Amino acid sequence: MLQDVVKNPQPEETELWALNTLETTLDAVRFRVDGLRPDLLQQRPTGFTLTMVDIISSLRQSEHAFAAAVTRAVKEANPTFSTSFSTFPRQYVVNPFDELGDFLNARELTLAVIRRLGTNDWERAITDPEQGARTLRQVILDRARNDRAQLKAMEHLRVALMSSTRPGMRTLSGSELPDSTR
Repeated sequence: MLQDVVKNPQPEETELWALNTLETTLDAVRFRVDGLRPDLLQQRPTGFTLTMVDIISSLRQSEHAFAAAVTRAVKEANPTFSTSFSTFPRQYVVNPFDELGDFLNARELTLAVIRRLGTNDWERAITDPEQGARTLRQVILDRARNDRAQLKAMEHLRVALMSSTRPGMRTLSGSELPDSTR
């Protein structure tokens, strides 16, 4: 029984946990795409429904919606809006690294707002047309949980992409990348 708890610890989902998760997602996303060529980012291995670019694009789109929602929740009394930030249409992406950069920049702006939240701000009421009354805390915790799910999907996808790389086609990493891509 105790071994199960040690093997599968469940983090206490608090404001600090959410903030830490949202912050560490930045490096975790970078790590999962590091060294992958743009063509690999566009590939969908057998058994997967999304490409790495699909996930990055969804993260970018959802981050912009999430940032707007957090800002609105702080400025307005009991605003009404959807608090689901995980379903966005696939978009054609010309440059995956621009998409990634846009997500990273948007997340930094979101974090700046969240870091300034006071104790009472976390309890601000929001009305979701589908889920009913929620607090800003619940919305932010949901976003952090979504980040963890997206990172897990990216990790599985990265493993599949790396294992499918054909002989003679190696994936660049770290210091092998040109300066413009680091």
